[in-house]
Amino acid sequence: MNNKLFYLFTAVLIAVSAAFWVYMFQEPAEPGTQDVETELYEGDITLTMYHGQGCECCVKWAEYLEDHGVEVESKLVSNPHDVKNENSIPQPLRSCHTGIVDGYVIEGHVHVEDIRRLLAERPDAIGLSARNAAKLTRNGSTRRKRIPNCAVR
Repeated sequence: MNNKLFYLFTAVLIAVSAAFWVYMFQEPAEPGTQDVETELYEGDITLTMYHGQGCECCVKWAEYLEDHGVEVESKLVSNPHDVKNENSIPQPLRSCHTGIVDGYVIEGHVHVEDIRRLLAERPDAIGLSARNAAKLTRNGSTRRKRIPNCAVR
């Protein structure tokens, strides 16, 4: 009888120890990558996009937004940096085009889900930035690789 108790105790100890070490050696989640269920804004969205002459990625991003239910008003400006300066966009977060939606600045190829989340949560921020995202997405916006967005204060 003592041998059975000894083996049962040893088996439980090994199982608990194995579970502990599996837990300890898991890859830590990167900050900001946890899946957080948030409501997305479901209303109509009208975004004004300011861009310079000859930029094809701006047109592709606008088409992407329109395909996802966003009305885009495109405004060609002679100097896009004037819009960025007026909206206090820090230099490291600037992209080739700037969108304005409901008082928020959208800089670069920000995904529509992130814009909808921004409008649902309404944080105390200037907006979102996805600088250089065009280099990471095919045709400016059609590939679904997630690009980290920065809330700009």
